[in-house]
Amino acid sequence: IYSPKRPAGLELLQLTSEETCIDYGCMWGALTIPLAQRTRFVLGVDQTADSLVFLQARLKESRCSNVALLNHDIRFMPLLSNKVDIAVVNGVLEWIPEQGAIELKTYYARRQKKKYAGNPREHQKSFLRRVCENLTERGKLYLAIENRYDLNAFFGAKDPHTGLLFTSFAPRALANLLSKVQLGRPYVNWLYSFKGLSRLLT
Repeated sequence: IYSPKRPAGLELLQLTSEETCIDYGCMWGALTIPLAQRTRFVLGVDQTADSLVFLQARLKESRCSNVALLNHDIRFMPLLSNKVDIAVVNGVLEWIPEQGAIELKTYYARRQKKKYAGNPREHQKSFLRRVCENLTERGKLYLAIENRYDLNAFFGAKDPHTGLLFTSFAPRALANLLSKVQLGRPYVNWLYSFKGLSRLLT
């Protein structure tokens, strides 16, 4: 979270220092703080209170006074009366179909029976639609997510969200079956290729 490489992608936004922003799923502020240092105002939103306590300490240490933190489930963000210029969705989209609180230490690669309602893609689309509704007309979306066809996955790298082999690039039905057999729950952490992500955004 302190690596100077993490916020490198913010250069793509061509920030002017006058923007207002929302960092969805801000966690420990890996992008919240660099964003605050380059813009007028940042709203950091996360459902984990402990993460926000840590981020508050980092903000004080970094002397960032232009950040507000909101303890809220980003999947149910309200429609804002004041639209923002920048929306950051970094390492978040693949978690949107999850339901309820997730404690990674007890969840990642662990068997835990769970049922889900709806289609993961539709949940992601619904979330992105609300993100878009909270942007100004010329607002920008900064979206980062792993590539579904990451070459490492074909050579035995485990899915970074489930700890399973081959689920990220396998056909969805097969990934679902593998997850149900090994973890007792459906595979919902859908990733996309660049083309697939473009279609989702369109």
